[in-house]
Amino acid sequence: MKPFIVIIFFLNMSAAAHINQKMVISADIETQEAARTLYELEKFFQENSTANALRSEYHLALEMEPLEDYILVVIKPIQNVVLKNKLKLLLQARYPEAFYVPNNEEKKQVALQNEKTAKVGKDKYIPIAKNEPIPVPHETIVPKGIVKSDSIIDGIVNEWLALVILALAGLLLVYRSNRQINKIKTLQKKLERYQEKIETQMDHMGEQYE
Repeated sequence: MKPFIVIIFFLNMSAAAHINQKMVISADIETQEAARTLYELEKFFQENSTANALRSEYHLALEMEPLEDYILVVIKPIQNVVLKNKLKLLLQARYPEAFYVPNNEEKKQVALQNEKTAKVGKDKYIPIAKNEPIPVPHETIVPKGIVKSDSIIDGIVNEWLALVILALAGLLLVYRSNRQINKIKTLQKKLERYQEKIETQMDHMGEQYE
């Protein structure tokens, strides 16, 4: 009983873990196709009570995003595994090819802000005295050896999920092995009884001929 309690505990921990992802519903080259998919998705979320409740509770956004030559239709932000599983169950029948990717919206905003700051800085002239070191902009300094917290959390969650799956697979194999062993023992007992019955009949037949 204790192994099952431990497994349930780790499953609850994994479900409550924080993530930052988005669900990609479709990827189209034509903007009209992407707009049609977004319209159908918006209509579904308005008409389906469960989807509408999830959208209100988690402040979900249904949007189109450009990615090189494609236009993506996405649902974001997905910030925990519980929401991710609910959306998967809710939408997998309508959008079986949907998948999840990291939501880098905040990183994009920071990059755009840094780019604007860099452009403004180019237009200004900062006098520098001789023999003084040229100041390095703060944005260009990248500390080495720093691991992002999102990647650490995602890695821990993936490792726990892999351990849980392996534990469940092991329990299943043990259960199946026990069932097969019990079946073999039962069959062996039946064969022994049948063999005893045949030997008894043969003994009776020998006595009759004598």
